[in-house]
Amino acid sequence: LFQLAAVPILGPDAIGFLVLGQGIDDRTARQLRDDTGSHVSFVTQGKFFASSWSPQVANGNSLQRRLRDELRHDMQDMQDMQDMQEQTRVVTVAGERFLSLAVAIESQLPVPLYAFIQRSYDEALAPLSALRLRIILIGGGALVIALFVGGGLASGMTAPIQTVVHGMREVLKGILDLRFDDDREDEIGFLA
Repeated sequence: LFQLAAVPILGPDAIGFLVLGQGIDDRTARQLRDDTGSHVSFVTQGKFFASSWSPQVANGNSLQRRLRDELRHDMQDMQDMQDMQEQTRVVTVAGERFLSLAVAIESQLPVPLYAFIQRSYDEALAPLSALRLRIILIGGGALVIALFVGGGLASGMTAPIQTVVHGMREVLKGILDLRFDDDREDEIGFLA
């Protein structure tokens, strides 16, 4: 698979063409992955021309190899690539989710050519998971602090009332010479 650009050389009529191009291979796909951060595969229905998912020759069970094989299987099973074109979908491979997008590429092939672009969905959501954990921890800490502050305020309000209630009980027992030393200017001070 090659990408070519032909430019006519004129003088005054066309005297030739300047043809520039490059092969579309795994190296090109890996360069696109390095530039964009997304894996790129050039596929037709059932055939891989190039992919940034490099197969591990020594380890046939690697995630990259399994993903490449599963994508090849998906392409073979797909009845109509037009259904997938320009629609982002989530594909689960070997327990990891990938966002996938098929983009049509103009070509002179007998079947349509697509760039299949994938990026790890779980990796993209990892910062949100960390943020959720931070929010839970901060919210829990704020709740504990609010409980302690609320308990302190409540005991600060109820302590003078409990003192007055204790004094009223003493009065009910007949002890009438009981005095409170309370300098408050509110209702609790008046009762005291």
